[in-house]
Amino acid sequence: MRGIILADFQGVAMNILRTAFAAAVTFLAFSTLSAPYAGAQGNLLPLPEAKPIRGMNTPAISPDGKTICFSWQGDLWIMPSTGGTASRLTVHEAHDVNPHFSPDGKWIAFASNREGNYDVYVIPATGGTARQLTYHSINEYPQDWSPDGSKILFYSQRGTEGWQLYTIDVNTQVVKTVTSDNMQIRYASFAPDGKSIAYDRCGTISTWWRPLYKGSANYDIYTKNLSSGKLTRITDYEGQDLWPMYSGDGSKIFYVSDRLTPGIPNIVSSSANGGRPSLITKYTSDGVRWPSICRDGNSIVYVLNGDLYIVKTNGGQPIKLAITALS
Repeated sequence: MRGIILADFQGVAMNILRTAFAAAVTFLAFSTLSAPYAGAQGNLLPLPEAKPIRGMNTPAISPDGKTICFSWQGDLWIMPSTGGTASRLTVHEAHDVNPHFSPDGKWIAFASNREGNYDVYVIPATGGTARQLTYHSINEYPQDWSPDGSKILFYSQRGTEGWQLYTIDVNTQVVKTVTSDNMQIRYASFAPDGKSIAYDRCGTISTWWRPLYKGSANYDIYTKNLSSGKLTRITDYEGQDLWPMYSGDGSKIFYVSDRLTPGIPNIVSSSANGGRPSLITKYTSDGVRWPSICRDGNSIVYVLNGDLYIVKTNGGQPIKLAITALS
Protein backbone atom coordinates (compact mmCIF):
# COMPACT_ATOMS: atom_id res chain seq x y z
CA MET A 1 0.00 0.00 0.00
CA ARG A 2 2.82 2.33 0.93
CA GLY A 3 4.47 1.60 -2.42
CA ILE A 4 1.28 2.47 -4.28
CA ILE A 5 0.92 5.76 -2.39
CA LEU A 6 4.58 6.62 -3.10
CA ALA A 7 4.14 5.80 -6.78
CA ASP A 8 1.04 8.00 -6.94
CA PHE A 9 2.94 10.83 -5.27
CA GLN A 10 5.79 10.53 -7.75
CA GLY A 11 3.29 10.57 -10.63
CA VAL A 12 1.63 13.71 -9.31
CA ALA A 13 5.04 15.34 -8.86
CA MET A 14 6.01 14.54 -12.43
CA ASN A 15 2.75 16.02 -13.73
CA ILE A 16 3.39 19.19 -11.74
CA LEU A 17 6.91 19.45 -13.19
CA ARG A 18 5.63 18.91 -16.74
CA THR A 19 2.96 21.57 -16.29
CA ALA A 20 5.52 24.04 -14.87
CA PHE A 21 7.93 23.35 -17.75
CA ALA A 22 5.20 23.85 -20.36
CA ALA A 23 4.16 27.11 -18.71
CA ALA A 24 7.77 28.32 -18.72
CA VAL A 25 8.18 27.49 -22.43
CA THR A 26 4.91 29.28 -23.25
CA PHE A 27 6.00 32.34 -21.27
CA LEU A 28 9.37 32.48 -23.04
CA ALA A 29 7.77 32.09 -26.45
CA PHE A 30 5.20 34.81 -25.71
CA SER A 31 7.93 37.10 -24.37
CA THR A 32 9.97 36.62 -27.54
CA LEU A 33 7.02 37.28 -29.84
CA SER A 34 5.86 40.31 -27.91
CA ALA A 35 9.34 41.80 -27.50
CA PRO A 36 9.95 45.20 -29.11
CA TYR A 37 11.07 45.03 -32.79
CA ALA A 38 14.48 46.49 -31.96
CA GLY A 39 15.13 43.71 -29.45
CA ALA A 40 14.06 40.99 -31.85
CA GLN A 41 15.98 42.36 -34.83
CA GLY A 42 19.03 40.24 -34.11
CA ASN A 43 17.01 37.09 -34.74
CA LEU A 44 16.03 38.12 -38.30
CA LEU A 45 17.92 37.49 -41.54
CA PRO A 46 19.94 40.51 -42.72
CA LEU A 47 18.21 42.80 -45.21
CA PRO A 48 19.43 42.54 -48.82
CA GLU A 49 22.05 45.08 -49.75
CA ALA A 50 21.58 47.56 -52.61
CA LYS A 51 24.51 47.10 -54.99
CA PRO A 52 25.61 48.98 -58.13
CA ILE A 53 24.33 47.40 -61.35
CA ARG A 54 25.27 47.51 -65.02
CA GLY A 55 23.92 46.00 -68.22
CA MET A 56 20.60 47.84 -68.29
CA ASN A 57 18.77 47.91 -71.61
CA THR A 58 16.00 49.71 -73.54
CA PRO A 59 15.47 52.61 -71.09
CA ALA A 60 12.41 54.87 -71.25
CA ILE A 61 12.04 58.29 -69.67
CA SER A 62 8.70 59.51 -68.34
CA PRO A 63 6.84 62.43 -69.98
CA ASP A 64 7.94 64.86 -67.23
CA GLY A 65 11.53 63.61 -67.31
CA LYS A 66 11.52 62.60 -63.63
CA THR A 67 11.41 58.80 -63.90
CA ILE A 68 13.25 56.15 -65.89
CA CYS A 69 12.12 52.59 -66.59
CA PHE A 70 14.55 50.03 -68.01
CA SER A 71 14.98 46.32 -68.58
CA TRP A 72 17.52 44.46 -66.45
CA GLN A 73 17.91 40.72 -65.89
CA GLY A 74 14.67 40.11 -67.78
CA ASP A 75 12.41 42.35 -65.67
CA LEU A 76 11.40 46.01 -65.77
CA TRP A 77 12.82 48.34 -63.13
CA ILE A 78 11.95 51.95 -62.29
CA MET A 79 13.90 54.75 -60.60
CA PRO A 80 14.29 58.56 -60.46
CA SER A 81 15.98 60.10 -63.50
CA THR A 82 18.71 61.38 -61.17
CA GLY A 83 19.75 57.80 -60.40
CA GLY A 84 19.55 55.93 -57.11
CA THR A 85 17.99 52.65 -56.06
CA ALA A 86 15.83 50.99 -58.71
CA SER A 87 12.63 49.16 -57.79
CA ARG A 88 11.43 46.09 -59.64
CA LEU A 89 8.25 46.78 -61.62
CA THR A 90 7.70 43.29 -63.08
CA VAL A 91 8.54 39.92 -61.54
CA HIS A 92 8.22 37.16 -64.11
CA GLU A 93 10.33 34.29 -65.44
CA ALA A 94 9.82 35.60 -69.00
CA HIS A 95 11.77 38.41 -70.67
CA ASP A 96 10.27 41.91 -70.29
CA VAL A 97 11.78 44.63 -72.50
CA ASN A 98 11.13 47.83 -74.50
CA PRO A 99 9.18 49.94 -71.98
CA HIS A 100 7.38 53.11 -73.14
CA PHE A 101 5.51 55.56 -70.89
CA SER A 102 2.01 56.71 -71.80
CA PRO A 103 1.65 60.49 -72.38
CA ASP A 104 0.11 60.96 -68.92
CA GLY A 105 2.86 58.88 -67.29
CA LYS A 106 0.40 56.48 -65.67
CA TRP A 107 1.04 53.41 -67.83
CA ILE A 108 4.01 51.63 -69.36
CA ALA A 109 3.75 49.57 -72.52
CA PHE A 110 6.36 46.84 -72.95
CA ALA A 111 7.13 43.62 -74.82
CA SER A 112 7.19 40.24 -73.12
CA ASN A 113 7.51 36.64 -74.28
CA ARG A 114 5.27 35.29 -71.53
CA GLU A 115 3.22 33.32 -74.06
CA GLY A 116 6.14 32.11 -76.20
CA ASN A 117 6.72 35.04 -78.56
CA TYR A 118 6.91 38.75 -77.76
CA ASP A 119 3.55 40.50 -77.38
CA VAL A 120 2.58 44.00 -76.28
CA TYR A 121 1.57 44.44 -72.63
CA VAL A 122 0.71 47.40 -70.42
CA ILE A 123 1.26 47.83 -66.68
CA PRO A 124 0.56 50.72 -64.27
CA ALA A 125 3.69 52.84 -63.79
CA THR A 126 3.23 52.45 -60.04
CA GLY A 127 3.19 48.65 -60.33
CA GLY A 128 0.42 46.09 -60.51
CA THR A 129 -0.90 43.43 -62.85
CA ALA A 130 0.26 43.49 -66.47
CA ARG A 131 -2.43 43.29 -69.17
CA GLN A 132 -1.76 41.63 -72.52
CA LEU A 133 -2.87 43.63 -75.57
CA THR A 134 -1.67 41.65 -78.60
CA TYR A 135 -1.99 37.90 -79.17
CA HIS A 136 -0.36 37.33 -82.55
CA SER A 137 1.95 34.37 -83.17
CA ILE A 138 4.76 36.65 -84.41
CA ASN A 139 6.93 38.94 -82.29
CA GLU A 140 5.58 42.43 -81.62
CA TYR A 141 7.40 45.34 -79.97
CA PRO A 142 5.88 48.65 -78.76
CA GLN A 143 7.51 51.85 -80.02
CA ASP A 144 5.44 54.79 -78.81
CA TRP A 145 2.01 55.98 -77.66
CA SER A 146 -0.17 58.32 -79.67
CA PRO A 147 -0.15 61.83 -78.10
CA ASP A 148 -3.73 61.37 -76.85
CA GLY A 149 -2.80 58.06 -75.21
CA SER A 150 -5.46 56.07 -77.08
CA LYS A 151 -3.14 53.95 -79.25
CA ILE A 152 0.19 52.17 -79.06
CA LEU A 153 2.48 52.11 -82.09
CA PHE A 154 4.31 48.80 -82.54
CA TYR A 155 6.21 46.89 -85.20
CA SER A 156 5.59 43.32 -86.28
CA GLN A 157 5.51 40.95 -89.29
CA ARG A 158 1.80 40.21 -89.48
CA GLY A 159 1.62 38.31 -92.74
CA THR A 160 4.40 40.36 -94.33
CA GLU A 161 7.94 39.56 -95.35
CA GLY A 162 9.43 42.42 -93.41
CA TRP A 163 8.76 44.40 -90.25
CA GLN A 164 5.94 46.93 -90.56
CA LEU A 165 4.22 49.41 -88.23
CA TYR A 166 0.79 48.99 -86.66
CA THR A 167 -1.30 50.69 -84.01
CA ILE A 168 -3.53 49.04 -81.43
CA ASP A 169 -6.34 50.84 -79.64
CA VAL A 170 -5.71 50.30 -75.91
CA ASN A 171 -9.45 50.12 -75.16
CA THR A 172 -10.91 48.17 -78.07
CA GLN A 173 -7.69 46.32 -79.06
CA VAL A 174 -8.44 47.05 -82.73
CA VAL A 175 -5.22 46.84 -84.78
CA LYS A 176 -4.61 49.03 -87.83
CA THR A 177 -1.78 48.86 -90.37
CA VAL A 178 0.31 52.04 -90.52
CA THR A 179 2.94 51.06 -93.11
CA SER A 180 2.74 48.60 -95.97
CA ASP A 181 6.18 48.73 -97.50
CA ASN A 182 8.55 46.45 -99.36
CA MET A 183 11.29 47.66 -96.99
CA GLN A 184 11.96 46.80 -93.35
CA ILE A 185 10.39 49.30 -90.92
CA ARG A 186 11.47 49.68 -87.28
CA TYR A 187 12.08 52.18 -84.42
CA ALA A 188 9.21 54.63 -84.78
CA SER A 189 7.76 57.60 -82.88
CA PHE A 190 4.75 59.89 -83.16
CA ALA A 191 5.08 63.60 -83.88
CA PRO A 192 3.76 65.68 -80.94
CA ASP A 193 0.63 66.62 -82.92
CA GLY A 194 -0.07 62.99 -83.80
CA LYS A 195 -0.28 63.76 -87.53
CA SER A 196 2.99 62.13 -88.58
CA ILE A 197 5.37 59.40 -87.56
CA ALA A 198 9.13 59.11 -87.97
CA TYR A 199 10.72 55.70 -88.44
CA ASP A 200 13.70 53.72 -89.70
CA ARG A 201 13.55 52.11 -93.14
CA CYS A 202 16.13 49.73 -94.61
CA GLY A 203 16.53 47.40 -97.57
CA THR A 204 16.94 44.03 -95.82
CA ILE A 205 16.66 42.46 -92.41
CA SER A 206 19.94 44.19 -91.62
CA THR A 207 20.43 44.93 -87.94
CA TRP A 208 22.03 47.93 -86.29
CA TRP A 209 24.62 45.91 -84.40
CA ARG A 210 26.61 45.24 -87.55
CA PRO A 211 29.54 47.52 -86.67
CA LEU A 212 30.50 50.28 -89.10
CA TYR A 213 28.13 48.97 -91.78
CA LYS A 214 27.72 51.18 -94.84
CA GLY A 215 25.79 50.23 -97.95
CA SER A 216 22.41 49.70 -99.56
CA ALA A 217 20.95 47.86 -96.55
CA ASN A 218 21.56 50.74 -94.15
CA TYR A 219 18.84 52.37 -92.06
CA ASP A 220 17.61 55.82 -93.06
CA ILE A 221 14.95 57.90 -91.37
CA TYR A 222 11.64 58.75 -93.03
CA THR A 223 8.50 60.52 -91.92
CA LYS A 224 4.97 59.65 -92.97
CA ASN A 225 1.97 61.96 -92.93
CA LEU A 226 -0.82 59.79 -91.53
CA SER A 227 -3.56 61.65 -93.42
CA SER A 228 -2.06 61.96 -96.88
CA GLY A 229 0.35 59.02 -96.70
CA LYS A 230 3.17 61.24 -98.00
CA LEU A 231 6.68 59.93 -97.27
CA THR A 232 9.59 62.29 -96.66
CA ARG A 233 13.16 61.05 -96.51
CA ILE A 234 14.99 62.78 -93.65
CA THR A 235 18.47 61.23 -93.87
CA ASP A 236 20.56 59.99 -96.79
CA TYR A 237 23.75 58.91 -95.02
CA GLU A 238 25.18 55.59 -96.25
CA GLY A 239 25.73 54.44 -92.65
CA GLN A 240 23.16 53.73 -89.95
CA ASP A 241 20.72 56.44 -88.75
CA LEU A 242 18.65 55.02 -85.92
CA TRP A 243 15.92 55.65 -83.32
CA PRO A 244 14.24 58.87 -84.51
CA MET A 245 12.65 60.98 -81.73
CA TYR A 246 10.74 64.24 -82.15
CA SER A 247 11.52 67.35 -80.15
CA GLY A 248 8.80 68.68 -77.85
CA ASP A 249 7.53 71.14 -80.46
CA GLY A 250 8.02 68.78 -83.41
CA SER A 251 10.47 71.06 -85.20
CA LYS A 252 13.47 68.71 -84.79
CA ILE A 253 14.23 65.03 -84.94
CA PHE A 254 16.89 63.53 -82.69
CA TYR A 255 18.51 60.25 -83.69
CA VAL A 256 21.71 58.19 -83.43
CA SER A 257 24.30 58.29 -86.20
CA ASP A 258 28.07 58.08 -86.74
CA ARG A 259 27.94 60.53 -89.65
CA LEU A 260 29.76 63.28 -87.74
CA THR A 261 31.93 60.95 -85.62
CA PRO A 262 32.92 58.14 -88.02
CA GLY A 263 32.58 54.71 -86.46
CA ILE A 264 31.15 56.03 -83.18
CA PRO A 265 27.34 56.39 -82.99
CA ASN A 266 26.30 59.61 -81.22
CA ILE A 267 23.04 61.45 -80.68
CA VAL A 268 22.46 64.15 -83.30
CA SER A 269 19.59 66.45 -84.21
CA SER A 270 18.32 67.91 -87.45
CA SER A 271 15.31 69.77 -88.73
CA ALA A 272 12.18 67.62 -88.91
CA ASN A 273 12.36 68.29 -92.67
CA GLY A 274 15.92 66.94 -92.94
CA GLY A 275 19.28 68.62 -93.41
CA ARG A 276 22.76 68.30 -91.96
CA PRO A 277 22.65 67.18 -88.31
CA SER A 278 24.30 68.72 -85.26
CA LEU A 279 26.01 66.76 -82.48
CA ILE A 280 24.35 66.38 -79.10
CA THR A 281 26.83 63.85 -77.64
CA LYS A 282 30.48 63.63 -78.62
CA TYR A 283 31.78 60.20 -77.65
CA THR A 284 34.99 58.93 -79.20
CA SER A 285 34.92 55.28 -78.09
CA ASP A 286 31.75 53.27 -77.44
CA GLY A 287 28.52 54.25 -79.18
CA VAL A 288 25.10 55.35 -77.97
CA ARG A 289 22.27 52.80 -77.97
CA TRP A 290 18.51 52.77 -77.21
CA PRO A 291 17.80 56.49 -76.63
CA SER A 292 14.49 57.72 -75.21
CA ILE A 293 13.31 61.35 -75.10
CA CYS A 294 10.83 62.88 -72.64
CA ARG A 295 7.65 64.47 -74.00
CA ASP A 296 8.87 68.06 -73.61
CA GLY A 297 12.04 67.14 -75.49
CA ASN A 298 14.39 68.47 -72.79
CA SER A 299 16.21 65.24 -71.87
CA ILE A 300 17.30 62.00 -73.50
CA VAL A 301 18.29 58.85 -71.62
CA TYR A 302 20.39 56.19 -73.36
CA VAL A 303 22.72 53.20 -72.96
CA LEU A 304 26.47 53.58 -73.30
CA ASN A 305 28.92 50.78 -72.53
CA GLY A 306 26.50 49.01 -70.19
CA ASP A 307 25.50 52.10 -68.19
CA LEU A 308 22.66 54.61 -68.39
CA TYR A 309 23.31 58.27 -69.18
CA ILE A 310 21.09 61.32 -69.45
CA VAL A 311 21.76 64.48 -71.46
CA LYS A 312 19.96 67.78 -71.93
CA THR A 313 19.08 68.39 -75.56
CA ASN A 314 19.88 72.11 -75.36
CA GLY A 315 23.51 71.54 -74.38
CA GLY A 316 25.54 70.44 -71.40
CA GLN A 317 27.56 67.39 -70.48
CA PRO A 318 25.96 63.94 -70.31
CA ILE A 319 25.56 62.55 -66.80
CA LYS A 320 26.28 58.94 -65.97
CA LEU A 321 23.58 57.64 -63.62
CA ALA A 322 24.64 55.77 -60.50
CA ILE A 323 22.11 52.95 -60.13
CA THR A 324 21.74 50.36 -57.40
CA ALA A 325 19.30 47.50 -56.94
CA LEU A 326 18.61 45.07 -54.10
CA SER A 327 20.64 41.91 -54.51
